[in-house]
Amino acid sequence: MNVLQICHKFPFPPNDGGTLATYQLSKAMIEMGWKVKILSLATRKHPHSEMPLDPIFNTTEPESVTIDTNPQLSGLIKNFWSNTNYIVSRFDSKEFSDLIVTTLSNNKYDLVVFEGTFTASYIDLVRKKCAGVLLMRTHNVEFQLWEERLYSEDNFFKRNLLKAPVKQLREFELTELKKFDVVAAISMTDKAFFNSYIGLHKTIYIPFGISLPDETVVDDDAENKIIFLGALDWEPNIHGLKWFLEEVWPLIRERNNRLEFHIGGRNASPDFADHLPEGVIFKGEIEDAHSFILSGKLMAVPLFEASGIRIKIIEGLALGQVVCTTTKGAQGIPAQTGKDIIIADTPKQMARVIVETMRSKDQSESIAKHARILAESEFDISNTQKALLQMINTFQK
Repeated sequence: MNVLQICHKFPFPPNDGGTLATYQLSKAMIEMGWKVKILSLATRKHPHSEMPLDPIFNTTEPESVTIDTNPQLSGLIKNFWSNTNYIVSRFDSKEFSDLIVTTLSNNKYDLVVFEGTFTASYIDLVRKKCAGVLLMRTHNVEFQLWEERLYSEDNFFKRNLLKAPVKQLREFELTELKKFDVVAAISMTDKAFFNSYIGLHKTIYIPFGISLPDETVVDDDAENKIIFLGALDWEPNIHGLKWFLEEVWPLIRERNNRLEFHIGGRNASPDFADHLPEGVIFKGEIEDAHSFILSGKLMAVPLFEASGIRIKIIEGLALGQVVCTTTKGAQGIPAQTGKDIIIADTPKQMARVIVETMRSKDQSESIAKHARILAESEFDISNTQKALLQMINTFQK
């Protein structure tokens, strides 16, 4: 099976949810004996990075085109007087189109995987050049994230500028995705949504799969540590972390002032660490995510804007870590609160369950054990491979 993977951000190194989702799919296909080639846009947040020792990097021989996708106020203002979809047009590149055409002209592909809604701009181009199966792999319902961002925007001027492009994004996503042979949702929640607009016959579920570590050992000094790991330039993370620090952390410290909150993440603002509350420690960008997750007794994932599935939560579950998140954060994950995961939506509730779980060895060990069992059942990479095989057997032309 010859596969072309088209990505809207460079997937190396796989250090956030989106890049890890792409990386693990590449790995799943390669382990099945499929030949994979990656073409990608390279952005300011995800530039092209050489990774000579990475087997997935070497096998996929990634090529990229650098492009600036950062939203600009000037672009939003121009969008206000035009019909151009500014949110999507940030990912349009003549040079990238040429790279796709050259690649398709020189190779025959049985399957083309489009990673994320923003790559849908290239569907018509690929359709003309490729007779293989065209698969859109959605990482979330993109317009829903932007709608939540719109509703939470405090700036009246910016909120009004966003209304038109967010509406255009919704129309784009629900129209363009119908052009694909098959749309693969990353969660059953998203699949149920796409069923209504794209049709049951074209919508499937391909779970995120991770290569589960054989053994996980929590650090000896993890007893009083709560950890947070996430990109600090992603607005849902910023909003959720701000809520946790301002609303939840003071209540936790009132109950147990020995607890520490360790924050790891890249691209934080220059003054991020200047005024953190007592007991909060900023670790900066984390090189080894697994070691950092296991450096604490509990992983906090406060999120109120989300779609798709939270890859960092799955990493935590796979490592046998106790994860505390919100209902929104747990969306798409078939976990039971109090058994495999902890779900809390108010400051008092989250502070209480965190302190109680940190205090109780039996409770924390039980949740950690069931978290690992859930990950083995639902998110092992073999589940991804089974879904891919079923998909290609159904849709191969």
